[in-house]
Amino acid sequence: MLIWSKVTAVERMFWVVTMKLMAPNKEPMPTVCKPKIMLSKDNSG
Repeated sequence: MLIWSKVTAVERMFWVVTMKLMAPNKEPMPTVCKPKIMLSKDNSG
């Protein structure tokens, strides 16, 4: 649980930085939320 929390924080920061560098016009939040929704759907399906 603790390790996963740390990994999530690092991934989130990495995603925000990457998205800002690659697509500064688009907001990083939706991109971060999308993978979680896709993962949830995969688990349900």
